[in-house]
Amino acid sequence: MTMTIQTQQVRLERAFETLKNQGITAVLVLSGAVGLLDDEVDGYRQAAKEAGTPGFWVGAHVGVARAGGAYWDADTGQLRLRGGDAPVSRIWFSYPAERADIADALEAALEANAFYTSRFCYNPTADIRFVRLHLREENGS
Repeated sequence: MTMTIQTQQVRLERAFETLKNQGITAVLVLSGAVGLLDDEVDGYRQAAKEAGTPGFWVGAHVGVARAGGAYWDADTGQLRLRGGDAPVSRIWFSYPAERADIADALEAALEANAFYTSRFCYNPTADIRFVRLHLREENGS
């Protein structure tokens, strides 16, 4: 089963490396979301600034912080949520709304590494949009 965890992690790392080579910083936080999207987005922006790619970022927090976020389970080979151990079915990556080219690059990098994606916009006037990375098929849910 360990092979699955390495495969997902390696594939995600490859996608992030592709983005890095294109000047886009990718942030994945497994400690979970605190419920304040603005704070999370500020963290993504800061990470991009520190990486020398200000304005060129994608980011996601997995799980809920108060429940411990998420973790890679070495026994099952799945990304799981703490506080119940349910498999993660999707990861929501934020990106700057005015930069559809960043979403295009993210989708291309993920899909080139055998991930399925889709886009989501909960508010057309918001300054961020989302690309969903679907893990459901891999996690059997």
